[in-house]
Amino acid sequence: MPIHLPDLTQIEPLFTALAEALVAFQRRVATEVPLWAEEFRFPLEESLLAEDARLVAKLEEIRSKESTYSAFKSVLCRRDEPLVDSVTAVLREGFNFLVPDQEDENIEDRVIQDATGTTEVLVEIKGKSKNVTNETINQTDSHRERRGLPGTFPAVLVINSFAEATTLEGKDQPVALGQVQHAARNGILILRTLDLLRLLALKEKGVLDAAAVLQLLKTAKGWLRVEMDSYAIETGA
Repeated sequence: MPIHLPDLTQIEPLFTALAEALVAFQRRVATEVPLWAEEFRFPLEESLLAEDARLVAKLEEIRSKESTYSAFKSVLCRRDEPLVDSVTAVLREGFNFLVPDQEDENIEDRVIQDATGTTEVLVEIKGKSKNVTNETINQTDSHRERRGLPGTFPAVLVINSFAEATTLEGKDQPVALGQVQHAARNGILILRTLDLLRLLALKEKGVLDAAAVLQLLKTAKGWLRVEMDSYAIETGA
């Protein structure tokens, strides 16, 4: 046992304390039930152990779901590729949309497909320190064109605006009127990442199901402004 070397006057008290500790440890071990004895089980004990195992499994399930929600909320603070991954996870795991991986890493977009593999919605994903700009909206339109899709094809700009905000209040800034109008004119739907999470909350509440959410993404233009208990399509008209 590593200790500082005592002086001559401390040797006897030291060994006395050590001996007492060893005796106490030996007594405690002697009173513990050995493992072989634990093999005997009472009927009620069996049910208690089964309930214990059930509760442990349930707790693990709850913690796994909590971890999933925490991962979803990362869309409020990420940018670039990590943001793309987080938004993709929300679309796949939260809404059960079919979102294949993007082979071209230089394009910050994803697509939502139907069961046959047909593309239904183009999803542009951006993270910005400020609010939505016309440039970001134009990039969404450009990526739609680069994929050979017409200007009328459903395109959604999922944007983590005010990415460096440190409060939900700081994050929850409305899209400016000019940008809402610009998006509506170009057939693009703006969806802040905060709106995306609130949309998922509405789905959990039963206000909208996944099919209704997909229909909104396919048909709405401008800004899909979502609150915890309602939503509205802003066009700036």
